[in-house]
Amino acid sequence: MLVVNMFLTGFDSPRLNTLFVDKNLRYHGLIQAYSRTNRLLDSDKPHGNIISFRNLKLATDKALALFGDENAKEVVFKRPYEEQKKDFENKLVELRAKVPTVAAVDALQGEEEKAVFVKTFRDLLRIKSSLETFAEFSFSEVGITEQEFYDYQSKYLDIHEERKNHEAGAESILDQIDFELELTMRDVIDFDYIIQLIAGLKNISSQAVREKKTEEILRLFDRDIKLRKKKDLIKKFIEENLPKISKSDDVEKVFSEFWASERSASLKTIAEAEHIPLDKFEELIGEYLYTQKLPRGQDIADLMPEPPPILKRQGIIDRVKNAIENIVDIFEW
Repeated sequence: MLVVNMFLTGFDSPRLNTLFVDKNLRYHGLIQAYSRTNRLLDSDKPHGNIISFRNLKLATDKALALFGDENAKEVVFKRPYEEQKKDFENKLVELRAKVPTVAAVDALQGEEEKAVFVKTFRDLLRIKSSLETFAEFSFSEVGITEQEFYDYQSKYLDIHEERKNHEAGAESILDQIDFELELTMRDVIDFDYIIQLIAGLKNISSQAVREKKTEEILRLFDRDIKLRKKKDLIKKFIEENLPKISKSDDVEKVFSEFWASERSASLKTIAEAEHIPLDKFEELIGEYLYTQKLPRGQDIADLMPEPPPILKRQGIIDRVKNAIENIVDIFEW
């Protein structure tokens, strides 16, 4: 879309990610134009891009000083790639001093050592997130392979899950740490991509190579806190269903049927356990997908044949809400 003026002010589209500028903007007009791209859109859009065909550096500095403060440009503008790359390399040295290998994370003793690892790797995640906004970023330049980085990240998420499932009421120094899980949600691993990878296994004749490729596929699901919830089902499909498929072209159809069947079984189990009509439970999930808001406690209670006991009411409501989130995280792409 080519725009002269109309959409430079007052236009709000979170999906807009790039603004091409070939106009001498200044002051509030410049700020408003640049701001068209700064609406965040979950993990798919952590930042916007400005591509300028005019030399607007001085005008941008003046606008930021006017509407921010004299040091605003130090906050708004990223530090050069080489400087941030050096930060990453230094932090990586610090990480490896504490855990030289991925396996070394499992040998950490006590929560204090785990907390040190978590904080150090979180810092590395922050720098990596910033580096990824540069076109020239590549793992080959920063002293760690992509796979090794994500293996460390998997251990990072393991500690988060371990603490999350810890005994209720027990205090932990890990509770005081913000894991900033949004930093781990960067990869685009969708239905079509996974089908393509799984179907590719049918074309591998060597058992050893196929097993190695299967392990690589499953490791992809360790990169994201939500993707991890799909891993067990993906593994089940590969081990139990894939051998029964005669050709790779049939994988998508069989996988879709498997996924729908597993989803249906999960919904039925939860609905029966919580005494909620299956069709009503499905409606709650559909509403959550549409609004991105969990149902009110009273809306859940109203679906039950009998009002839940007062002392158990909140526990039941919390379980249902958690179940809705898990169903969506596992089965939606």
